[in-house]
Amino acid sequence: MQQAEAKYAADRTRPFVTGAGRHATAGPAVAAETERQLGGLLEEFIAAGNADGLWNSADPAADALTIHDFVLAALRRHLLLGVAPSRSTTRALADFALRALGVPAGDRPR
Repeated sequence: MQQAEAKYAADRTRPFVTGAGRHATAGPAVAAETERQLGGLLEEFIAAGNADGLWNSADPAADALTIHDFVLAALRRHLLLGVAPSRSTTRALADFALRALGVPAGDRPR
């Protein structure tokens, strides 16, 4: 969401986000590789949190894809509207993701 906060970053990120659907038209292999690259780091992070006992994701790959898609949709909306997300919006996205991973309310940042 930080890419939508600063005008310079938003201007540079907007073409990538608005053109993200074009990967699918390039063919299934290109779409799958793009998805793997974008979701891979988040999947590793979720798996590491599982290993550390921070949460219990039954399917880190699926959870990573769901969280990625959710955040990308919010980012796209802010970029297209030209409205920077508030801190509370970004916190709400993070809180939603942590709830989805099963992190108890008392263990989530405020």
